[in-house]
Amino acid sequence: MTGKRFDQVLTEHDARAAARFMDTMVEAKPAALCRAFGRSRERAATALGS
Repeated sequence: MTGKRFDQVLTEHDARAAARFMDTMVEAKPAALCRAFGRSRERAATALGS
């Protein structure tokens, strides 16, 4: 079991990573961010602000 499963707090690193990811994507959706960084769908959506 990893700590990642319980880590649901959005960090500054998450926000920066999401911003960089969006800068390189034509269209960024939570599912794409989730696959790219292995985050939960909820955490990815929060990082993208959607």
